[in-house]
Amino acid sequence: MALLAPASDSQIDSVSPVNLKPMGSVPVTGPDEIAETVRRAREVSATWAAGPVRDRRRHLLRVRSALVERGGEIVDTLVAETGKPASDGWQELLVSSVMVSYAAKRLLRPERLGTWPLLVKRAWFEFEPHGVIATITPWNWPLAISMQTIPFALAAGNVVVNKPSEYTPLTGQALAYVIHSAGIELAHVVQGDGRAAQELIRSGVDTIALTGIGATA
Repeated sequence: MALLAPASDSQIDSVSPVNLKPMGSVPVTGPDEIAETVRRAREVSATWAAGPVRDRRRHLLRVRSALVERGGEIVDTLVAETGKPASDGWQELLVSSVMVSYAAKRLLRPERLGTWPLLVKRAWFEFEPHGVIATITPWNWPLAISMQTIPFALAAGNVVVNKPSEYTPLTGQALAYVIHSAGIELAHVVQGDGRAAQELIRSGVDTIALTGIGATA
């Protein structure tokens, strides 16, 4: 995982564990900014949820294309920030693109339900969005684990606010940028340590997806 410069309440500095060189920094997202991020996400979610499922699927395929097109940049950031071999970085990208494809093409189709013995009846099972989903994701698989949650939340009509690990802030930032580059701001990002996660949890989000133990948040 990336090493961090001395703790700061305003900034996270990411240092590569491979060569100990600074990679960049991100501002810590304060409580007011987190609340504003969730508010913006909720505005987007109203329009996103109202659209037909087929439009969400088409957009998710555009997200997949953006992920593949910018894959080299994401992998370079991930590898430098985590110290993983490049093969692991490309594996994470592959898993992520497969997850987007699966969410877009298969998982959330309305399902026809059997009604026997009421043969004149028809029934379907459909997914309904919650609204704004908070995802709190770890450093060890910063792309793949994020993308095991985010595409499915989006396919269901939700918008995501992701809090990546403070050890991989640049990877989290790059992922949000790629998803936005497909044309709709569906995955927002807040940066910080456990205090930022706590603020996000308290911000009025509709559902929380946490990878880790309780102490993580």
